[in-house]
Amino acid sequence: MKLLQPFKNWILKSTLYLLPKNMMSCFMGKLVSLQFPQWFVQKQVLFFAHWFGINWGDVKNPIDQFSSLQSFFTRELKKENRPIEMDENAIVSPCDGAYGQSGSIHAGQLLQVKGKTYDVSSLLGDSQLAAQFEGGSFATLYLSPRDYHRFHSPFSAQVLEAIYLPGYLWPVNPWAVSNIDQLFCVNERLVSVLARREDLMPAAIIVAVGATMVGKVRVRFDANLTTNSCQRSKIHRQYNGKTFLKGEELGLFEFGSTIVLLIHPKAGRLDLKPLHAEIKMGQRIGRLL
Repeated sequence: MKLLQPFKNWILKSTLYLLPKNMMSCFMGKLVSLQFPQWFVQKQVLFFAHWFGINWGDVKNPIDQFSSLQSFFTRELKKENRPIEMDENAIVSPCDGAYGQSGSIHAGQLLQVKGKTYDVSSLLGDSQLAAQFEGGSFATLYLSPRDYHRFHSPFSAQVLEAIYLPGYLWPVNPWAVSNIDQLFCVNERLVSVLARREDLMPAAIIVAVGATMVGKVRVRFDANLTTNSCQRSKIHRQYNGKTFLKGEELGLFEFGSTIVLLIHPKAGRLDLKPLHAEIKMGQRIGRLL
């Protein structure tokens, strides 16, 4: 059976390659945003929550306040259920999720899976920016369908710039991570560059990576910047005065996906955590220098 595995992988990869993944994701995003009668939306929400094992105790709003399944995907949580680490030098998780690969940024490479790396410059779409983070640390955080889909500032920060990079929408499940080369560099992504509030030097980068059936990635600091839109060329914008407190919302996924968090070597260090370790938004995952 092991001898057949490469052939099976080739068949699956070829099939996924031929599928119109971006179109499918756009269609699904519109479908789940349709506002059906309230009784039907409630049944959709209850089925989805039961199927994925969502904790209703975390959900801020009652079920009758969701106008569509999409509004439940992007639900808010009770603030008291996601306390923010108070230590002013703590770097906190920007999202709920599970740890993928993490470690040091070395020779311009990040670890995708054991034995497979990818380029920081390709991930960010900016070689000069990538070079500044050499020797820093990174963590890959996976959001499953049951997770909270918003992401937040890992420390009190200001947004310096954002880069939208169009691309494919491959899935980001374990099979794809193991079999699609440079996966996080070929998928659509939105790069947010953060500085500490008292500084203007990049201290962290949050890369929100799109995936199959992720309708869009949206950010709070720019209402006109989103993924999976009619715009199919790179967008690079700079900002002045877009500040966020630690734990304040930066953006959201319309469905789940992946965040790659990079920390500048002179700004701080991320903790090493085992693969698949669960993390909640607001928990300490590193320390500022």
